[in-house]
Amino acid sequence: MTKYFNNAIVGNGKMLACINEKAELLRLYYPNIDYYQNVDTYSIGFVKDSSNETLWLKDSETVNQYYDGNVLFTKLKNSDVEILVKDYVLINSDVLVRKIKCNQPLKTVIISKLNSNKDKLVSRNVYR
Repeated sequence: MTKYFNNAIVGNGKMLACINEKAELLRLYYPNIDYYQNVDTYSIGFVKDSSNETLWLKDSETVNQYYDGNVLFTKLKNSDVEILVKDYVLINSDVLVRKIKCNQPLKTVIISKLNSNKDKLVSRNVYR
């Protein structure tokens, strides 16, 4: 089993999101930060109209990752596309916000699988 390493976390006491250096959401814990893992798979990609090529966050180069208060900013570059991902959890609501800005218009692709079985206490590695 591959180990996950968190580069950053965002949360509010009830919700905790673990994010790596490529702005990939690795884990999401809710309704308690020590509850079971709610995310099995969550990948974000962008489709370029000109070539129909899909650029995935996991294949991007990390330019910079930093916090400004409770907000995590991750700057990435993939081919000629510059990507800024802004992650935070609302303080008074249990909502994870992920804002993504690109330097050119692209279509967004999200592949996700959430764990809805409370008996599934451990998730498997889906990033190979």
